[in-house]
Amino acid sequence: MKRARWGIALAIVAIAAVARADVQFERHDVATIFFIDKSDDRNRVDYGIHLDTSCHPASGSPMEVYWREFEGGHDGRVTHGLNMFEGPVYGVGSQRVVETRPDGMTLEVEIRALSSRHLQIHTARAPHGCTARASMTIHGTPAYLERVHLTLGDGPGTLRFADIYGTAIDGGAAVTEHVVH
Repeated sequence: MKRARWGIALAIVAIAAVARADVQFERHDVATIFFIDKSDDRNRVDYGIHLDTSCHPASGSPMEVYWREFEGGHDGRVTHGLNMFEGPVYGVGSQRVVETRPDGMTLEVEIRALSSRHLQIHTARAPHGCTARASMTIHGTPAYLERVHLTLGDGPGTLRFADIYGTAIDGGAAVTEHVVH
């Protein structure tokens, strides 16, 4: 029985160590398309994408979800993947290419934290690599998603509300939606 507990403890430490590894991006990748931050600290979950030289997905699952740390003097320079408890909350469900162009593509993505929303990632070639933007409907307006702010409740794992921030696709005006759960 004691060996089993040590085995479980070592497995948890190993998983935590893997999740703490810095996230790496290459020249054509986009490190941050949008992010989710929370009311309890300044750290955030960033959503990026791995792309090839044509700004198409570098793999069948190109989305990269990771923590960017701002607490403790890190100023966003420290990054690490999600652990096994965070993946089901912030991770990516499905992702599939719905349009391919010579200079980019459109990817439909299910983000678990936004699972009730239809989200697309649009990539394009730029002079110095690739660009990527997320689009969805925010407060009834087609918009580019910039960030989601979660205001947490008093108990562990509770959410009071979420504020979704973006820019209208036609016109560029700021768009915000307040969602109470």
